[in-house]
Amino acid sequence: MRYSLQRNEDCVLILCDGKSIGDIGYRRKVELENKDSLRNIIENNKALLLVNYERGSLEQFEIDFLNEWESKYEGNISFLEEDSPQNYKNGYVYFVEIYENISNGVMAVFYYCH
Repeated sequence: MRYSLQRNEDCVLILCDGKSIGDIGYRRKVELENKDSLRNIIENNKALLLVNYERGSLEQFEIDFLNEWESKYEGNISFLEEDSPQNYKNGYVYFVEIYENISNGVMAVFYYCH
């Protein structure tokens, strides 16, 4: 499966093989409360993880919780509507959205901002 982003002035659509993820049963989950709830969702649901590093592109990736979570992700995740990479010691921030589908599949999309 190939994932991508399509942006217009009002919103960003996540596409899977050219179809909106809404068309294949995914719905955005209510906003996350904190980093622990995000970690639990990812670990317990074996979530599909996607990251947006470049405009229009989504790449699948995995998080090594033992070696990467604290150093690379945990301290660089924002739950605010707007935030600045300058507020983070590593100079980058991830905004994260969680999507669920009708068969209990979970997708976590990390939007990288630097």
